[in-house]
Amino acid sequence: MALKRIALGMSLFCILVIYLIFVGNREPYVGIQIEEQAGSWKIIDFYDGKWAQKKGIHIGDQVIAVNGEELVDGGIGNIIRSASTLTIMRDEAIEIEIRHRDVLNQLLFTGIFPFIYFVITVICCIYLLKKRPMYLFILFLLTVCLAYCSVGNSIRYQLVGKFIIENSIALCFAFFIHFLRNYIKELDSQVLFPKHILSIYSLPIVMLGLSIGEIFYPHILYSFNGTFVLSVVCVNMLFVLFMLGKAYVKIRKSQIVVLFVCVVAPFIPFVLLFALPQTLVGEYIMSSEIAALFFGLIPFLILFIQVPERLFHLDYHISKLRYYLFYATLMTAWFIGGFYVVATISIREIAGLAVFMFISFLIFFYVKERFDF
Repeated sequence: MALKRIALGMSLFCILVIYLIFVGNREPYVGIQIEEQAGSWKIIDFYDGKWAQKKGIHIGDQVIAVNGEELVDGGIGNIIRSASTLTIMRDEAIEIEIRHRDVLNQLLFTGIFPFIYFVITVICCIYLLKKRPMYLFILFLLTVCLAYCSVGNSIRYQLVGKFIIENSIALCFAFFIHFLRNYIKELDSQVLFPKHILSIYSLPIVMLGLSIGEIFYPHILYSFNGTFVLSVVCVNMLFVLFMLGKAYVKIRKSQIVVLFVCVVAPFIPFVLLFALPQTLVGEYIMSSEIAALFFGLIPFLILFIQVPERLFHLDYHISKLRYYLFYATLMTAWFIGGFYVVATISIREIAGLAVFMFISFLIFFYVKERFDF
């Protein structure tokens, strides 16, 4: 009976994720910031201006229609988020067609990468259910996956997707903190943590109320909800680091390091480069869809480490990973320093390049190891 319920739950989860990815990518994401000037809507900025430059769309152009419908309202935040056609007024009305291949990077970040992450997560959850059914941890993996796969809906301000991503982000940390408290208690019952662990679900409940309120008052709660959920992420991350640090100081077991490397570390770029600066100064260093790419490391690392079967190898794997991380960081810093000196690129471009190079070096070391072996 329990197996049937799990199978039903996983099936519904798969259907929901596939639906979210499909709906969130039906139209290309354009991200055009507009402003009303003398009764007309003028373009003042682009999320990514490269595709617009190729299409001949410029700042200052007047937008009169989106998908063939007259533009009479700027919408939430005065942003045209997705469109298949734009009608621009110059000397005459010009209709410009936009396809996914024109904004291929957005399709990668909101469609292809989330789908790959979804597949890996499902495989990881099935593996854990067979080997060691840690239900709270599996719920954590599923809610993170749900949040990541909703990013396409969220940036297009589709209410269902935004509702899911806000509540999934708040809920996944509650699941992980609950799991972490139980897991550390199993390792050493003398490590003291809050007894009333159910209080950690209060923030997800508050977030649920705010998300419901946003459905009826979007203009009022749109910005507040975004700031609130990012604040929840930052606070929860601090609490998780505190719990892990306290446990490691007390018992110094390799399992604590594995949890940090496999689960917590992939969240750090999202927190430090997006959530924290966006919350404090309203300006991110790295966009959410790029920073969230690190989430894909969570199921991958869990499958790689295979904690239940390779406990006696943990020290070896941790030492090897530490070694590779050090040299990947050193080489990335060297090359990025060179690029910064000889090329004129923005901080965001540097951050994106650094992430790409760091992951590339890390993959190279592991591939080299296999060839050497």
